[in-house]
Amino acid sequence: MDESNLFLADLFDALPVALFCKDYSSGCGVFVNWNHQAEITWGLKKEEVLGKSDHDFFPDDQAEHFKEKDLETLRSGKLVYIPEESVDSPSLGTRIVRTWKVPLKHAGKPRYMLGMSFDITEQKNLETELERERENAINTSKLVALGEMAGGIAHEVNNPLSVLTMSCELLKVQVSEASLDREAINKTIDNMLKTTDRITKVVKGLLNISRESSVDRSSLCSLKEILDDVMGSCLEKFKLYGIDVDIDGGEDVLGKQFACNRVQISQVFLNLFGNTFDAISELSERWLKVEVKVKQKNLVIFLTDSGKGIPKDIREKIFNPFFSSKDVGKGTGIGLSISKEIISKHDGDLNLNIDNLNTQFVIKLPINL
Repeated sequence: MDESNLFLADLFDALPVALFCKDYSSGCGVFVNWNHQAEITWGLKKEEVLGKSDHDFFPDDQAEHFKEKDLETLRSGKLVYIPEESVDSPSLGTRIVRTWKVPLKHAGKPRYMLGMSFDITEQKNLETELERERENAINTSKLVALGEMAGGIAHEVNNPLSVLTMSCELLKVQVSEASLDREAINKTIDNMLKTTDRITKVVKGLLNISRESSVDRSSLCSLKEILDDVMGSCLEKFKLYGIDVDIDGGEDVLGKQFACNRVQISQVFLNLFGNTFDAISELSERWLKVEVKVKQKNLVIFLTDSGKGIPKDIREKIFNPFFSSKDVGKGTGIGLSISKEIISKHDGDLNLNIDNLNTQFVIKLPINL
């Protein structure tokens, strides 16, 4: 081997990326080069690989996929980028790589395919672990918020149960009377059915919110359904403290279907409503208004309460993880940061509107996700 070829061979081997070259003159895709990093990435020595094809080392479906991409590269005469593909190494197990393939001409015709692969297995594993941690944080925040709402939830169920108990007592008296008043009995039964329906909605809402968010990746639902789930958990508590809640948007807007993770979006509202309660429950003026509009294919939700805004000195910190302006023991400091991340993952925005006289958060969600 002359000096220039020896230099190129050394350079090929020294590069910290898996490089390989295949000869397609016979149509088989025979390996003619395989550098040191390729040995490390796939656990195959150069002397094992040269003169052989993908079918000698990898499962048939993967080998066919590699060949298909090689031929696509040769036909197009251009670089082909494969952002992510799995490769089952005989000795290292499944590796995930990012690959670029370029054609090399010989005598004016595409003959060789040069490939370059980066091993991104650890990166993908880390991303999976981070996603798992995010899900755990969301579920923890959700349980904390539900715990803070527990008093309201108890009243939300206990009140209709009391109504049912009284209705049963009344029905017992009515049945024991000599002359039955069918109209009165039917009225009592109708009242009992409405009350059980109310309990069913509360329980259904709690189940929707509390189930693990990872099982509900994307589904079609409306903002009305989400708000029904959340309000079932906290409306009674708001009433107990004299907090007026007004939801304004119209059936056509509130009922508009869009794709989202229903559990996670419910979590956002649960967090924001919980913050509102903590902020205004002791004020002389207590109200919360939820206004929903459609703007340029986005649902825009304005959550405004009777508070007088967030102090300037902490505005920049409220979305930071573990920052809380509440008294010790009253908050975890992760609700707003998780809420912002959830909305961001839905290609939306969650921001504080500092121009409003009252405390106002604005959520923007695309309708056509």
